[in-house]
Amino acid sequence: QQLNLFQKSMDYRIFATDIALSSLKLGEAGIFTPESIQLLTLKQVKSYFDQLGDNYQISPRLKQHIAFSYYDLMDQSSHYPPDSIYGDFDIVFCSNLLFYYQPDIQSNITRKIAKSLADKGFLVTDEAEKAIFRNTLNVIPIEPQLCIFQNNR
Repeated sequence: QQLNLFQKSMDYRIFATDIALSSLKLGEAGIFTPESIQLLTLKQVKSYFDQLGDNYQISPRLKQHIAFSYYDLMDQSSHYPPDSIYGDFDIVFCSNLLFYYQPDIQSNITRKIAKSLADKGFLVTDEAEKAIFRNTLNVIPIEPQLCIFQNNR
């Protein structure tokens, strides 16, 4: 399938990972309360969700592109989720994760994420992780005010 983004069509696959099996099950169910999607536009809700009683469920059209899998970022034997086969991600999102860990573990995780990016791939973080990734060797900020980096290998 293709996603129409800024009038360009592209093939895509989303790898949604977590270490908590309960979180993966919630993600796979894809059911959201009105409060949990309140920041989305009405157009986004209509495009990517179906009404399910009082809640909303991710549309099958979108869900078919998402692979939910267990993945431990601290596993030293892998650099990317096994379902992705080779890594080389065009874009990785990392939000509200690293501040839970000590600096040495943060460093291991940031190196792993940077290594999993494709050449010139993008990393999107939140404000809390922006400073941590700013010091990672392989990624450079695209714009100082944004939380978007690009792989520099």
